[in-house]
Amino acid sequence: MMSQDSPIQVIIEGEGSTFLERVQNCAGQEDSVVRALKELNIGKGLCHEEWREMDSLILYRGRVYVPPDGQLRHNIVNALHDSPVTGHSGQWKNTDLVAHNFWWPGMGCYIAEYAKGCDLCNHTKNYPAPLARKLMPNHIPDCCWQIISVDLITELPWSHSYNAIMVVVDCLSKCAHAILMMSDVTTSRVARLFRDHVWKLHRLPEEVISD
Repeated sequence: MMSQDSPIQVIIEGEGSTFLERVQNCAGQEDSVVRALKELNIGKGLCHEEWREMDSLILYRGRVYVPPDGQLRHNIVNALHDSPVTGHSGQWKNTDLVAHNFWWPGMGCYIAEYAKGCDLCNHTKNYPAPLARKLMPNHIPDCCWQIISVDLITELPWSHSYNAIMVVVDCLSKCAHAILMMSDVTTSRVARLFRDHVWKLHRLPEEVISD
């Protein structure tokens, strides 16, 4: 790996030295880099504060510029992304790992596309869950059958042509109605069950609590 002691001093150890040799042997450069180097050579603008040339390497803010060699850029990202120690740690972490020593225009997008195509990353990615809303307590009813709760218990053993129960509970008195029904009951049938077993005995509730 490569460590940075100052903006113009880079020490290479291990596999990173092979990458540096390949960078030194690359001839092509992006137009934006060529313009920056021209300004650097004539002392124009702020390029002299961001760019350096050292040992046939171009440094941008202390990081080695990697020329537009598709295979070389792929190998650098691959070496860090697939590392047994730090690999497969997501787009942003991999970007930090590469950016610690290397740079090229559009590097962030390049690494994002690389990580997107990694099967292991896609299987282990954690998708953030939306923030849960603040829990609100149920209202306390002022009278009986003002607020009711409804629960359907389905897929029970068949008995007298029924295999489900709709339980309606008054939230104040805790009085309950257990209404026989079938698991495949329709919405219109549920409405009739409410009418015949709850509404005609009590009244229309102001709130209905159900999951």
